[in-house]
Amino acid sequence: MIESQAAPKRAYRVYLVEDSSILLRLLQEMLAAIPGTFVVGHSDSAEEAIAEIVETKPDAIIVDLLLQHGTGYDVLEGVAMQSARLPLSIVLTNFTMAPHPGRAARLGAAYFFDKSSEIARMFRVITQLVDDHRRYAKPNCNHA
Repeated sequence: MIESQAAPKRAYRVYLVEDSSILLRLLQEMLAAIPGTFVVGHSDSAEEAIAEIVETKPDAIIVDLLLQHGTGYDVLEGVAMQSARLPLSIVLTNFTMAPHPGRAARLGAAYFFDKSSEIARMFRVITQLVDDHRRYAKPNCNHA
């Protein structure tokens, strides 16, 4: 689902791909607490996520590997095939054993975090990404 509210100029735009409504709500709340971050949309379906990521052109996506419909791998691959500008990809999953981290990396994931123990670490990374984005973003940056 794409957010109906427009992202503030120069915001670090994030799209969430997560099928747990509880974790989705937690991620939205945690991201909202990082100044300069805006969630542009979310989905629990690979097909919908791919279409909306291509449309919204977020700076980053946070992707679970196991979804209601499809997989996070489908999302990573589909976005890579359909988007001229790839967002930074962050995988947040319970499936942390081999071959998952390597496969995600081969499909373009820049970061790979364990849902059960690394959410705080992931948010430290996102906070740094947002800080870097604000520091280096051009004043007239446009995602269209």
